[in-house]
Order: sequence, then structure tokens, then C-alpha cells
Amino acid sequence: MMTDSQPLSTDARVWAADLFLRFAETVTQRLCRRYRNVDPDLVADAVTEAILAADPQTESVLKFLYSHARQRLRVALRSQIRRRGRETKYSDRRVTDDRNSGPSPADATADRELAAAARERLATTPEDRATLNLWLNGVSDPKVLARQLGLPANDTGTQQAARLFARLRKRIQRERERERQQHPTQDDVP
Repeated sequence: MMTDSQPLSTDARVWAADLFLRFAETVTQRLCRRYRNVDPDLVADAVTEAILAADPQTESVLKFLYSHARQRLRVALRSQIRRRGRETKYSDRRVTDDRNSGPSPADATADRELAAAARERLATTPEDRATLNLWLNGVSDPKVLARQLGLPANDTGTQQAARLFARLRKRIQRERERERQQHPTQDDVP
């Protein structure tokens, strides 16, 4: 084992590596003897932090490393105790009521039925249904829409696709307004 009186190199990285080789095991063993039931990873982290914080001008490197590592270990232990306390405190709280936080099978079925009914009201022709399906799959460019719908690959086809898309958006807007009138939310009530 090396002593702390041997000279160390001045380059910080090499110096930290030298400190680790010379003193890490000794400081770790002393801390493990003092704090018997502590996680070895916490001890190793404290020793590493002490080595990185060490100053080349320190008179007794071993004494500095031990005291600094002990301080860092105490801080880590206090943090761990507080964290466990918070976890215990909040583990008794329920996230949701008695039922599952997701939608029930009945709600999911009702949502699917509402979506199917809305599609029927919005898309009355095969072109409208195809346009709606493409739009729901992320296609909004009139040129791409025209190509996917099998319309002519010229300005006329692009204009026709743009009109289909505009008509569909207008129907969706009207459907939203109708839904708000039938079922107002708190935001809609003055």
C-alpha cells in the first residue's frame, strides 16, 4: 500500500487516477467499517466524489479524502432516508378510484360506436370516406390526396382533391359546433 507522502503528478486527470490507485481502497474500507450496513455503491460514489474534489495543495491527502468521502456519504444517506420517507408517505395514496384508470370496455365500445356514427355523418360518399381515411392516416397534401384517390395527375385533379378536403373540413367544423350546442362544456358556458 502506498502512503500519502509520496509525490503526485500535477496533471489533474493523472493526479485523480493516482489518488484512486493509492487511496480509494483504503478510504472505502475505512468507510465500510464505520458504516456497516451501507450500500457499497454509495460508498464508492462518495470516495469518487472526494477524489475528484481533492486539491493538490492539501497537506494530508488521505485525511482529506476520508473526511470528504465521509461527508458525501452522510449527505447521500440523508437523501436516501428522505427519499424513502417520501415514497412511504405517498405510497399509501391511491392514484385512481376503485376502477381501472383506463376506459372500461363499455366506454371503449361506446367511443367506437360514436366514432363510426361521426364517420357516417361526415363521409356520405365513397370519395368522402376515402378522403377521410387518407386524412386520418396523415395525408393532407392535395397532390398526394389526388394521386391516392385516383384523380387525374394534373391541376384539375389537385383542385378536385382540395375541394373534397375542404368540404370534409367544413363538415367536421359543423359537426363540432353541433356537438358543442348539444353538450356544452364549462368553457362554452358564459
